[in-house]
Amino acid sequence: MLLRRLVEAYERLDVVPAFHRKRAVRWVIHVALDGRYLGLESATSADGAPMQRIAPYCRRSGTAPPPCLLADRVIYTLGVTSTGLLSDAAAPRHAAYATLVRQCAAQTGDARVRAVAAFLRSQVEEARAGLPAELCVGDTILFRVGKTFPTDLPAVQEFWQEMQATKLVRSGAVVADCVVCGTEGPAVRRMPVELHLGRERVQMISADKGAYESYGLKASETAPTCPDCAVKHGHAADYLMTSPDHRYRLGDLAFLFWTASGASPDILQHVWDPQRHAAAHLSSGGPDPPLPTGRTDRLHIAAVTTNTSRLVVRDWIETGFTPATKALREYFRLQELASVEDGHPKPLSLYALSAAAAPAGGDISASIPVAILRCAVLGEPLPLSLVRHALRRARSDVEFRITYPRAVLIKMTLNSQARKEEAKMTPSLDRGSGHPAYNYGRLLCVLDEVQRRTLGAMSATMADRCFATASTAPGAVFPRLLRATQYHLADLRRRSPGASRALQREIAGIVNAVPAPFRTTLTLEEQGMFAIGYYHQRADNAEGFRDRTAPASDIAAGGG
Repeated sequence: MLLRRLVEAYERLDVVPAFHRKRAVRWVIHVALDGRYLGLESATSADGAPMQRIAPYCRRSGTAPPPCLLADRVIYTLGVTSTGLLSDAAAPRHAAYATLVRQCAAQTGDARVRAVAAFLRSQVEEARAGLPAELCVGDTILFRVGKTFPTDLPAVQEFWQEMQATKLVRSGAVVADCVVCGTEGPAVRRMPVELHLGRERVQMISADKGAYESYGLKASETAPTCPDCAVKHGHAADYLMTSPDHRYRLGDLAFLFWTASGASPDILQHVWDPQRHAAAHLSSGGPDPPLPTGRTDRLHIAAVTTNTSRLVVRDWIETGFTPATKALREYFRLQELASVEDGHPKPLSLYALSAAAAPAGGDISASIPVAILRCAVLGEPLPLSLVRHALRRARSDVEFRITYPRAVLIKMTLNSQARKEEAKMTPSLDRGSGHPAYNYGRLLCVLDEVQRRTLGAMSATMADRCFATASTAPGAVFPRLLRATQYHLADLRRRSPGASRALQREIAGIVNAVPAPFRTTLTLEEQGMFAIGYYHQRADNAEGFRDRTAPASDIAAGGG
């Protein structure tokens, strides 16, 4: 399905012509219409960046790599390996280049291509004589006749495409049904388009070891593809991988996304960068995000990584804009959580949520952002394993913290798993909750607050030392913590009676809400509820502190 959708995308996206690529050009040779050499001009900008032009391209290797039409390195274009230096390797490559240009001139009959052919026949020595010192052996040179680059001519592009297409099918090629279109015919031995994912060069279909081969099929024949489909899906995939409008990178993982109509899938910008694209309105009943071509369009997403020159497809998503918008609303509603900083929820990006579950100092596993994205656009529940990852990361920190992104991810996971609305956790503190694990988390936060008020700043607080055990085996620590807290309350009562009474009431209210004795162990889901109870209580404590320290004018303006 992925290959078929890529072939369809080739017809709709602004993809470069087949067997062409945007190439970095550093030099342009100017030629008159009669073939006279007019000069060599630098094509780099003031900051040294080369000119980017769509030009013929082909994969080449071996001892006699073929030339690229009208756009190639110095050794092919002028027959030199460096400034003015001829070599035994340069002569045959330059000869092959000149022959290719003459063939193109004869078939297309274009006067501008004939001018380049005439230059290569009689003016090359003059061009070699005045080469600048900055010319490097790896620089690409392009021709210009008058105001026209011959590589832009449709007839030249068609000539190059036909020539390369005939090379794809060799004598003795495997005849099979194409895995994409189903048409019976000769299959390509190797994929004609090399894909670029960051610095990696990869192939969609490849078998370079005997372990990957079967039935005598080698290289790309293991998944037989006709030349037309091989070219189209390759160019479409490479375009998506190199276009910022259709690619999102997250560590080693890349999301390639496009629409069936070819329009830009702007809806996904809410997932990549929600705060910049004001995604908060999605969860509060605001208008739908802008849809590029209406609600009948289709959204395609491929999550890919690389593995030793191969493209690995981690996931494939195909959905309509209407269900995707509905899923996005629920996705951001799941994210709603009162923050400790100001009490307001903040929509988080895919990266922020994924990093919340990544191991300290480690890479983000591809399965994490893939699961989150499926929740965002398909409405699928998040796997409970994300709670385990987030808690493991939290417990590994030197100074324990349930950060806002970790708390959001845990709450999202638990609420996406809940089958009934009343079983879902609220965005802010729920004093009426009777779930033991949630109240255990609240209790640890209040006991930690008592210790902080009594002893002041500490290198490691009660929560830092006891969170791991309290969140898994509460019965092993809470009786001891409650006894120790009575001494702290007695000390606090002498210095701040009001604060002591308020904290004691909070502790009593929580303890009375859970059945005795304390639970021996907590399940993974209950450990997540413990973390949210802890975070909710922290946010509520912070809100109370903000209310107490707010200027009187602000309180009066708020009606209280």
